[in-house]
Amino acid sequence: MNRSGICQVALLFTFLAASGSPLAAQKAKEIALYDFCQSPCAYEPFGALTLDSVGNLYGAAGAGAGGEAGAIYELTPSAAGWNYSVLYSFQGAPDGQEPTGSLVFDGDGNLYGTTSRGGTNGEGTIFELSPSEGGEWTETVLYSFGGYASDGTLPQAGVLFDGAGNLYGTTYGGGISSVPCPSYGCGTVFELSPLAGGPWTESILYMFQAGSDGYAPESVLTMDGGGNLYGTTLVGGGPGCRNGSSYLGCGTVFELSGSGGGWAETVLYAFQGKRDGAGPLAGVILDSSGNLYGTAEFGGVSGLKPCSGGGSGGCGAVFELSQIGGEWSESVIHSFRGYENGGEDGINPTSSLTTDPSGSLYGTTMRGGCCQSNGGYGTAFRLTKAGDGKWTEQRYPFSTRAEGYYPLAGLVLDSDGNAYGTTTSGGGESGNGVIFEITPPN
Repeated sequence: MNRSGICQVALLFTFLAASGSPLAAQKAKEIALYDFCQSPCAYEPFGALTLDSVGNLYGAAGAGAGGEAGAIYELTPSAAGWNYSVLYSFQGAPDGQEPTGSLVFDGDGNLYGTTSRGGTNGEGTIFELSPSEGGEWTETVLYSFGGYASDGTLPQAGVLFDGAGNLYGTTYGGGISSVPCPSYGCGTVFELSPLAGGPWTESILYMFQAGSDGYAPESVLTMDGGGNLYGTTLVGGGPGCRNGSSYLGCGTVFELSGSGGGWAETVLYAFQGKRDGAGPLAGVILDSSGNLYGTAEFGGVSGLKPCSGGGSGGCGAVFELSQIGGEWSESVIHSFRGYENGGEDGINPTSSLTTDPSGSLYGTTMRGGCCQSNGGYGTAFRLTKAGDGKWTEQRYPFSTRAEGYYPLAGLVLDSDGNAYGTTTSGGGESGNGVIFEITPPN
């Protein structure tokens, strides 16, 4: 495929029900819109795509593209196919390196995101990309993290806007450094506020303590109508999921509430590493009733026992948190089962969820689905709630290396219900992944 990024490989996937039986009357079509090529092209698309109002797709690639430090790219539909272009190539320090999170637009069409490394101190950045009338995009580093005790370091996820134009996010490290956190700290939640005619100002809202509050957040945040923030920590929170004699904890879902000029953290749920799940890598989303939904990479019906697809830790789960009488309760709405009983369910969901107007949930699993001998190529899934309150899974398994495999990030939906996402491997000769579209059955 040429560098313009036009790819028109049409692939059919059988639309599967939760039982794993194909529904012959229903076919979903997957199209590989773009194959990531070898250096100096951009590759390692770990973050979810962003869709603008006219159907263009935007994403971050953690490596390659000129400066070899990653890039921000755009995919534009045309009559001839899809056209791929790099909007900005990172050079390392001081503009940033390894953009791996999702992107967000402001009202003026500027894009915002994070790099996990680079910047003035090498600890990561928050950046803005602004378009010009000539079609060029200009990058501005809004903030370079300082790291360790006084600041965050290694932001892994994107940022969130509030109604006043402030940005919020998490850093995997930085802040308090105490056992069992790594030497680079337990992680933070931050706010970045614009000053009229001046620089942006960062405030650390919370530093994780490595105890029951959790630590190592890798998730993007969600905000409710009252300005409260919700997110996850990958580990911490309780006595489960030990690594030998070391305390880790299975992860948490937390809330940050601002009051009296300060912010307080509340752990809404600490995972136990059983059927309830473990290791929530992605963030959570809110529905209109105030319920939270997310994925746990491990745990599920098999707990932390070996998954039927291989590997310890369980196959993973999709969970719901609901508030009843002021108390939060967790329920698993789907446990992934891998190849149990001859099925081809997904394994290890690492993606955030997205929802459609009917309340169905969409996401991906890194492994499972087709091709058990290779550990599975991964799936895209939809969970639909029936009138009796039970959730039914339907899935799209990736089935060949040419189609792409190992989807780590979540999906984005357009107004017609088409889903877009990325895989980190497979595709063309380089095997550096694809951007795909899945069209639902008619």
